[in-house]
Amino acid sequence: MSPGEKQQDVLRAVEKLCILPEGHGSHIETTFNGYVVRVDGVKGTLKFSTNEWEGVKDVLDQHKAHDREDARKCAKELLPVVNKAYEL
Repeated sequence: MSPGEKQQDVLRAVEKLCILPEGHGSHIETTFNGYVVRVDGVKGTLKFSTNEWEGVKDVLDQHKAHDREDARKCAKELLPVVNKAYEL
């Protein structure tokens, strides 16, 4: 996967997390070290520590897309976290 393809996959994951209703389009597994999130339509997985996942949930609770402004705020906050958590 090229760096450009990876970035597109990360952006797709952020978009889906910020726009879809909670629990739709993503599958969350609890592991010994944290959480593994699989988002429908995204090739890679997202691996978060427990603290990182709690932060993601806080952002989603605060900025779940009620309108475009919330979606932008959500994406702006989650993009660096999801980029770090992304694994193919």
